[in-house]
Amino acid sequence: MPYDPGTQNTPIDISTAPLHVPEDPTMTEATTGCPFHDGRVVYDYSPGDAEHVADPRPFLAKARAETPLFYSPRHDGFWTLTRYADVYAATRDGDRFSSAVVGVTMPEKVYAREHPYIPVETDDPEHNEYRSIIAPLLTRSAVKRLEPAIVEIVDEQLASFEGRDRADLVQEFALPMVSRVLMLAMGMPAEDAPSVVDVTMRMFHGRINDKAAAATATAEFDAYLRKNIEAYKAGEVQGDSIFSRMVAARLKDGRALVDWELHMFAANIFIAGFETTINAIGSALWWLSRDLETRRRIASEPEVIDTAIEEFLRYFTPVQIFGRNAKTDIELLGQPIAEGEGIFLHYGSANRDSATFTTADEIDIDRAPNRHLAFGSGIHFCMGAQLARLEIKVALQHVLARFPDYTPAPDAEPEWTPSADQRGLWRLPVLLQATGGRS
Repeated sequence: MPYDPGTQNTPIDISTAPLHVPEDPTMTEATTGCPFHDGRVVYDYSPGDAEHVADPRPFLAKARAETPLFYSPRHDGFWTLTRYADVYAATRDGDRFSSAVVGVTMPEKVYAREHPYIPVETDDPEHNEYRSIIAPLLTRSAVKRLEPAIVEIVDEQLASFEGRDRADLVQEFALPMVSRVLMLAMGMPAEDAPSVVDVTMRMFHGRINDKAAAATATAEFDAYLRKNIEAYKAGEVQGDSIFSRMVAARLKDGRALVDWELHMFAANIFIAGFETTINAIGSALWWLSRDLETRRRIASEPEVIDTAIEEFLRYFTPVQIFGRNAKTDIELLGQPIAEGEGIFLHYGSANRDSATFTTADEIDIDRAPNRHLAFGSGIHFCMGAQLARLEIKVALQHVLARFPDYTPAPDAEPEWTPSADQRGLWRLPVLLQATGGRS
């Protein structure tokens, strides 16, 4: 059944592969049904498995309560932290945990990469040096200057629904809207939007359903990024943008970024701001299509929208997991972890931890403070958080103003993305019931 975080789904049956705390060192995979690793808590687990995609909550609740740190032999072996306090502490512990490993952030590999994403797969001091190049463009005040253009993009997308009685608010609204906003911030030509939307759709959906197609689309997108980089290096494009800042940057040693750095920097920024923000907008619109009381409060009490957005981010957590690697042999929650072993920080689980959030499995749009980890924490706190918040805010406000009575399409189910590290909707069919007025 589709993942439905708004209902108390029947818990999945995990009895066939239970969490395993070995007691007898002679036990083996053949005798226990799960591998034995030096007394570790072991579970044959991948967040991308069908049962966890369908509804991750029962397993994660069990893990938080009984085995908050466990090991899985999947994806070349990794640990998973599930409690808020432990995940939060790990995000701020640069002495023991590293991000400077190619692929550390992604449990699903579409194709091999030689170089790290920048800055997400780097550690300080390199991380801070890279990050400082574009950070001034992503502050609250800098992002606020983009608001008129974002409003125009949102209204243009919604205007395309005029005269229609139904639409897909992910495929036909959130996806193209977020693509266009990212292109604006990065300094890509606006006229390229249709082709960029097409390739990103194939790239992100394909990595789950058709990895060969995803690899092809990724190669196309890489070529497009390189084309933009070359145009900026040649001085063919003017203006202040993420691309222009990257190309003009000089590091502390006086050198410019080399081609692979420019490419992996640009790819990281686009990827980080694309699917995540689409997931956040789609999930919030899905919830509001079903929760009329919350929808009416947001429409009639504009002051609650900011806390509502933070609560949607906590509850849905678009980026469910993020990776780190142990810098040296360490002990964590009583478990020995070897140098180089991977640790998944489960933001989605942490954000449902009742030890930190009262009524953690319910949406409370008045929740404050709301110290969720949807944007991470520590040095890798999401650079684009202010831009994402503004995109979500404008999207929700304008959809509710133009289509205040939209409802789920009764003859088509929403489609949740079957991803290991992301959670959100791929399709959200609705009946518009438009008022005819402009937002």
